[in-house]
Amino acid sequence: MRSGNSHGCCRLPDGILMLADALTILNRERVSEFAAARKLPAIYEFDQFARDGDLMSYGADSLESFERAAALVLALADEVIE
Repeated sequence: MRSGNSHGCCRLPDGILMLADALTILNRERVSEFAAARKLPAIYEFDQFARDGDLMSYGADSLESFERAAALVLALADEVIE
């Protein structure tokens, strides 16, 4: 770990793994700025965070998930209409 100052009293993390909940989503911008200012790698649960400029995400691609769901709904609707 790296020291935050010359006295070594404040220790910074080596990286950030951000799990998504109400508190972390509300403070996402602050955490992202903290990580960027200290050049810390940050990994997030949602892909949108990585698209906003953070290092990476480990969750599913949200846009692809919605597109697949829409395709399934359309396929089911076509079967019901026939």
